[in-house]
Amino acid sequence: PFSDADRPMICSMGIGKDIPLVDSLLGKVQQGSPLSYQQPPKEKVKALHNAPPPPPLPLQDYRLKPSECMFVCSRKQQLHMKSLQVTLEMSQSIECAT
Repeated sequence: PFSDADRPMICSMGIGKDIPLVDSLLGKVQQGSPLSYQQPPKEKVKALHNAPPPPPLPLQDYRLKPSECMFVCSRKQQLHMKSLQVTLEMSQSIECAT
């Protein structure tokens, strides 16, 4: 139903189970794929055995401390900065939508 020019590029890549998989930074990809040479795997992974565990996320009620900056925003700039504020619920809905 679609012409070759209108198809997504993935449709023209000749993906098949007969092409071997190779390691990349993003996991296994087909040999010859741009990801296989643009994102090669890391040569050596450092295992940190005594590293502390990551904090549980999201951090409840975390807020950035007030800035020491002496810049005074105009009303328009204040409104813009306020529009950038995101609640946990907003961030979760954005995450689900992307």
